[in-house]
Amino acid sequence: MAKHLEDKYIYESPDGGKSVYRREIGGITREMLSSPSKPDDLFRYAEFVKIIDMSYSNPALKKALDNLLLIYYTVRDGTE
Repeated sequence: MAKHLEDKYIYESPDGGKSVYRREIGGITREMLSSPSKPDDLFRYAEFVKIIDMSYSNPALKKALDNLLLIYYTVRDGTE
């Protein structure tokens, strides 16, 4: 069987090839493989998705994300 038919991932690029994502066939969670992001970014989308996934089983990580959302909404609402 051809290699591309054995692959269990679908590769997608919503921006014409600048960013490349993959997801399992039939899945909805995407993993970023490459992006044109700045090298000094704090973290990339794919890492953030993994952090969110881990937060479901890690109470300390869940609390940190809750605090991050609180800060985000406070900043966002203060700048509108």
